[in-house]
Order: sequence, then structure tokens, then C-alpha cells
Amino acid sequence: MRSLFAGLFAVTLFVSLPATSAETRRTNHYSPMAEYTASIFKAVKQYLPSESEARRGVSCKVSFRQNRSGYVQEIKVIKCSDGTTSNLLFQAIAKASPMPQPTRPEDFQEEVTITYAPQP
Repeated sequence: MRSLFAGLFAVTLFVSLPATSAETRRTNHYSPMAEYTASIFKAVKQYLPSESEARRGVSCKVSFRQNRSGYVQEIKVIKCSDGTTSNLLFQAIAKASPMPQPTRPEDFQEEVTITYAPQP
């Protein structure tokens, strides 16, 4: 499993690569893997609280396993400083299933780790 990151509003989600697709294109470092990561990021993000509703100072690390079709099979809370926030992240991942598919099959990741950390 790779451990990389992407930013969201005042919320940080650590997913699989260090930039969204727009950021990678802007810096001429576009890759299909970055596009895949950005699509997972976007799928989960839509089910998370907005910037104004997010609990500041909370950090949750969650991993999930998905099958080749993108359906989430298992979600594990690795570490979280707040039970409500871990439930929100858990639900966001479940609702985002099936996850988007990569452009290249070799970029598929069965296990993905997300760190959700609203910024103060």
C-alpha cells in the first residue's frame, strides 16, 4: 500500500498521491496514478462534511479494501481522536462505493488508507 496525500478545502485527506489531477497537470507531472487517486479522493470527499461543518483538530486514519470492481469490502478505523468523525469517514467511504476505476489496470490498489484531518 502506498501512503501519499492530497488536500481538500481546509480538510486534508491523505490518500495515494501528493496532488489532485489539476495540480499534477499544472506542474507537468501528470500520471494516470495521480488521476486515479484524485478520483478516489473526489468520490469520498462528496460525502464528508463541508469545511464549515468539519470538526477542527480531529484526525482519523482509516483504511479500506476494495475489489477489482471498486466495491468496498472492508473498512477499518486505524486511529481516530473522535468517534463521531470516525463514523462520518466510515460512512463517506461506504457511500462512495463503488470507487472509481483507474485508467490503467496496473494502477489499481486493493487497499487504500485515508487520513482525514480538518485544519484549524
